[in-house]
Amino acid sequence: MDETRTDALVPQHVKDMVAEETGVLHAAGAVILDAAGRLVVVNPSYKDDWELPGGMADDDEDPYAAARREVVEEIGLDLELGRLLVVDVTPARVYGRIITHFIFDAPVLTDEQVRDLKACDVELLGAAALPVEEALAALHSRVARRVEVALRMRGTGGCAYLLDGRPAAG
Repeated sequence: MDETRTDALVPQHVKDMVAEETGVLHAAGAVILDAAGRLVVVNPSYKDDWELPGGMADDDEDPYAAARREVVEEIGLDLELGRLLVVDVTPARVYGRIITHFIFDAPVLTDEQVRDLKACDVELLGAAALPVEEALAALHSRVARRVEVALRMRGTGGCAYLLDGRPAAG
């Protein structure tokens, strides 16, 4: 490889071609635990099930930046997120488009952070640190499967690729 070569800008015609393609949406969130091992979840007003702190990425936002922004917006904590735990592809049959979900690890919350935990986003009815089994029961089954794998990956140091919350080939 030529060490003197610099990264060139992508030519406009290539950007135009890519922009015309149908896109895959991506969402990002974080597995946030407290010292007691409870999982932080949020209660959106627009759906029946609870969620991890996180959400859809903005157009020009990478998944890590989206996860950090969403955690700040939803629960008011500016956390330096850790490594990627899970990539989960939700098929188009679910939402009408493919959505790729990225789940990142987060630092363990202090007692003070847990005590002050609250929903900061107007779209949320609440936020809580719940025992893992209780939190998983409050999540939609698709999300619960994703979170269960993310929690396992925290313990093993791995990263999992899922399709609709289930292990995928590869």
